Amino acid sequence: QTHYDVLNSHRAAPPSELKSCYRRMALLLHPDKNPEERAAVAFKRVTEAWDVLSHPAGRAEYDATLDGGGSLFDDPDTEPAA
Repeated sequence: QTHYDVLNSHRAAPPSELKSCYRRMALLLHPDKNPEERAAVAFKRVTEAWDVLSHPAGRAEYDATLDGGGSLFDDPDTEPAA
C-alpha cells in the first residue's frame, strides 16, 4: 500500500484534498474515537503517510520512489554503481 492508499487518496490530489483525506481518516481511526487495537495501528500508518505527504519536498521524494527513481533509504552523496 502506498501512502496515498493509506489516506484513501491518489497521487494527483492537491494538498488541500490530501489534508481533508488525512483528517477524515484520523478522526475515524483515532484511539480516542475507535478502541479497536487494529485502529491504533492504522492510525499510526495514516500519521506516517501524512508526515511524508504534507511537505512538498517529502511528497516529491516519495513520488520519485514510486516512479522507480530511487529509495528513501538511498544515500544522496553516494554515486550509483555502474
